[in-house]
Amino acid sequence: MPRINLNVPYSEKDEAKGLGARWDAKEKTWYIPDNLAPEPFQKWLRKEPEYNTRAKSYYIAKTIKTCWKCGQETPIFGFFLPKGFENKDCPPDDIYAPAIWMETDYETMIAFVEALPESVSRKISSLTKHYRLDYSKTTQSEYWMNHCDKCGMKQGDFNIFEEPDEGFLILYAEDAANITLYEVQEPFEASCGSHSIGIDFFQIMKKIPLP
Repeated sequence: MPRINLNVPYSEKDEAKGLGARWDAKEKTWYIPDNLAPEPFQKWLRKEPEYNTRAKSYYIAKTIKTCWKCGQETPIFGFFLPKGFENKDCPPDDIYAPAIWMETDYETMIAFVEALPESVSRKISSLTKHYRLDYSKTTQSEYWMNHCDKCGMKQGDFNIFEEPDEGFLILYAEDAANITLYEVQEPFEASCGSHSIGIDFFQIMKKIPLP
């Protein structure tokens, strides 16, 4: 029988532990031991994710950033989506209508990724073991985030994707040479918290096919 993993917020970890849940330090997740019934853990059972972003193909972006903790350079990664990707959202003329898929006319990089299908997580894991699901005390949630490859410290998405001239939010064309895009000709899905409106200098970024 497959192990049952749990989605336990940091603030509720003591409650889960008191009921008998165990922590897997390698996989960074709580789980139900085989000798316990799952009923007491119902509120933490992982649900099937509801993806709100999709694309016919995508890129895995890579650049270098200085770790805020140890001060050494570390590679960082993210997902870049070409024009035509789709967002699931309410129509702009009726915010109370049910969410629908809407096609875009710009490129984007997504941030605060809460869920990925296995096909996408396998691709990025083939490039790095330092981009993985982890808990953020700042957002009080789990999301896929970068970690320093020297000291292991979490590198939060805000500084990487939303701070000008930091990480992937570059301001000058010459900085585009520091970003590599690994092209994946496969469908993409994700549940993400934010994305940028347009990406400058996409045409001059280095692109490499990813098998």
